Amino acid sequence: EPFPYELMTRVAEVWHQAFCERSEGLAYLESRGITNKGLLRSLQAGYCDGEKLLAITNAAERSLLQRVGILNGEGKEFFARSVVFPLKDKSSRVVGFYGRSTLPKSKVPHRVCAGSKAGLFYVEAARGASQVFLVEGVLDALALMQAGFSQVMALGGTQGVNAALLDHLRAEKVSELVLCLDGHQAGKAASQQLQEHLSQEG
Repeated sequence: EPFPYELMTRVAEVWHQAFCERSEGLAYLESRGITNKGLLRSLQAGYCDGEKLLAITNAAERSLLQRVGILNGEGKEFFARSVVFPLKDKSSRVVGFYGRSTLPKSKVPHRVCAGSKAGLFYVEAARGASQVFLVEGVLDALALMQAGFSQVMALGGTQGVNAALLDHLRAEKVSELVLCLDGHQAGKAASQQLQEHLSQEG
């Protein structure tokens, strides 16, 4: 069955509109030091209230959203009460989302869905760039971008570089990668592993 690219784009637009109209998403990001509204608009930051998609989609669309993971097995919105950012493929098509719960004691603070596709945060960073900064997560990327660095991509955790990210960096002929990971034990270990992995990959 074809991937629902148009529906994913519509979801991104609906959530971005909600982010602009409601205060919860921006308030959460501001509490984490991310205050540049222009940057957030350009990245199509969104907010999922847990109800809007269910109200504006039909049964067939909801079935597709369930297949890609935007709705869970019970048909509820997986990203409810989360700030969300679209994840894109190398052709800049929306194939999934990264979400960060705005609830203080969420059992699942980080959420990702991309169905069968491998989506990346801010694929545009590597376009025409000789150097790209790799950070651990999306919020780390936002902080670095807010500080004035535009060529920033997120690993999506310290577990390593996924194949889609490596393929994208290779295709864009990026010659230098700068690893910016946390200084804690896990971050140092991951940095060492990544350096070895990237050296092997060339």
